[in-house]
Amino acid sequence: MELKYLFLAACIFAFTLAARRRDATGRTPLMYAAENGNLDLVKLAMNMGGDIEEKDDVGNNALLLASERNHTDIAEFLLSKGANVEVTQKDGYTVLTYAAQQGNLPLVNLLILHGADINATDSKGETSLVYAVKAGYTDVVQRLLSEGANVKDKDRYGNLLLNCYAGNDRSSIVSLLLSYGADVEAENNYGQNVWYSAISRSHEDIVKLLLSHGSNLEAKDSFGRTPLTQAVLFNNVAIVKLLLNKGANTNTVDNDGKDSVMHAFKENNTEIVKLLLERDLEFSSSTVRPEDKNMTSSGESVTSTLDVKSN
Repeated sequence: MELKYLFLAACIFAFTLAARRRDATGRTPLMYAAENGNLDLVKLAMNMGGDIEEKDDVGNNALLLASERNHTDIAEFLLSKGANVEVTQKDGYTVLTYAAQQGNLPLVNLLILHGADINATDSKGETSLVYAVKAGYTDVVQRLLSEGANVKDKDRYGNLLLNCYAGNDRSSIVSLLLSYGADVEAENNYGQNVWYSAISRSHEDIVKLLLSHGSNLEAKDSFGRTPLTQAVLFNNVAIVKLLLNKGANTNTVDNDGKDSVMHAFKENNTEIVKLLLERDLEFSSSTVRPEDKNMTSSGESVTSTLDVKSN
């Protein structure tokens, strides 16, 4: 009888040693089971005495690894066994960070249910909301905002969320951020606002969205440049037309003393120069006689004067 108990004790001891062994990276059997999404092995490793909170050399534990790999069922099981929902690895990534970055809404919901801190930041100062916006997951962004995530969050470069939008569903994300009060004129560490982000990426849909939201068409960045000036500098004819049709001022001067017309000449863009000068004449025509409208000082029409043809 004593031999039987000794044998059982030896088995338990062996199982415990097996469950707590670590490789050169500090990984344990439980961590690998969680990372691989094998619930049976996770349960076995825990029954053998695996430590649910033990971390590897970079600070990941079973819950973090399961979340990084989108194994919601593993995360749910570990949480039911008392895993710490606020655990972080060395770079400050939380379980919620991983879930938001992966666009895993069911896991995001689960973590919120278990009390995850919506506004926790990593070592770069970025929140789960920042990661969700950058990855382009509208449903996750919506969920986080509805739970009180800060729409004024910034990334490591000082970009506000409106500068960070990405993905095929970018219009929905920008619209959502605007509905929660995102500041259109706020700038990042480089003096760039959301107008710059949209125009530099040729995102005409975002420009239209900003205009429909009533955003300031004459908003200046730290360089004194309006959206129209930015569109000229990026040689974007479509956006220049869009802004002109909305009444953008062609004569606003930036910090270098240049207006949009001057920049268009500097950029050597004939089509944009023509568009801007024609708009200038439309505004000035109300102060001249009808027979003088659209006439240059030499008596030629603007259209003829600007109809530059290559030889």
